[in-house]
Amino acid sequence: MKGVYISFFYVFFFYTGATHLSSSLSKAHRGLVKLSLSHCGLTGKGVAQIGHALALNKCMSSSLLHLD
Repeated sequence: MKGVYISFFYVFFFYTGATHLSSSLSKAHRGLVKLSLSHCGLTGKGVAQIGHALALNKCMSSSLLHLD
């Protein structure tokens, strides 16, 4: 399947990383197919920030097939 796949599996980034990722996700012009964030040390606040960025970007709602 064509698309963008991002995996941060066991790559630890915390609130600062979530802020940078959220900024990029909210501005992305192409859809994202898979986003793997399991075991990367995100806090609830970071997850909420990334979720909000995904919700703001119209491309994500039609392309994102897998999120963990």
